Amino acid sequence: MSLIKVSIFQKNLNEGLNISVLKKIVSIKSDILVLPEFFYADNNIKNFLDLKYAGKNALDWLLKLNQTYKGIIIGGSILIEKENTLYNASPIIYNGDVIDWYYKRILSEEEKNYIKPGNDYGIFILNHTRFAVLIGNDAKQIQFYEELKQQNVNLIFIVNLNYNEYANEEENLKDFIEEHKFYEKLAKEMQFNIIKCDAVGTYFQKKVLGRSLLSTPRGISWHSTFNEQENQILKHIMINY
Repeated sequence: MSLIKVSIFQKNLNEGLNISVLKKIVSIKSDILVLPEFFYADNNIKNFLDLKYAGKNALDWLLKLNQTYKGIIIGGSILIEKENTLYNASPIIYNGDVIDWYYKRILSEEEKNYIKPGNDYGIFILNHTRFAVLIGNDAKQIQFYEELKQQNVNLIFIVNLNYNEYANEEENLKDFIEEHKFYEKLAKEMQFNIIKCDAVGTYFQKKVLGRSLLSTPRGISWHSTFNEQENQILKHIMINY
């Protein structure tokens, strides 16, 4: 088994990518840093066109961060254009360069009008660490986990945005509990280590809730609490995998 240190940044989208945010994480000493889906979507981002134009600056920001933070960066996700087609893609960054991308496969309803889904699972091997990445709705697809199980992957990172679409706090709490049960059962049955990184704040003027967690074959060993769903959190965890 291997022991790695992972930093989960449950980022407040509304804080943007300013110097203060950079200072919070440049001094981190860990093996992997993971950010949420569309981590750069601050209050200036109103639509997918804004996301596209801001994507290059977001990628440059990640590359600059990697000059000081020496671990692997799973850079949330960025709206990128490739051959005149838009994708919601997660950059895997190491040694100051983009090593590869994972392209989201299961799009949200609003994404379907603008973005093309990816086709392939994303499995990466960097610095003696083998892992996979899923984005948003991908993380609810059991067949994707079965694919990864067949490939002998047991370390999975999920970058995510979780909309607050609940009618009341009771409904929110019920879904919070059910989501934890889902990841706990999945990790136990398939012997996975699942690290989920959510965003907080607002996205396209919609409130999003942070439910970041670590679920292992022994159960959920850390999660942002129900009362922390609106809090920016930088959490460091150790994982045996």
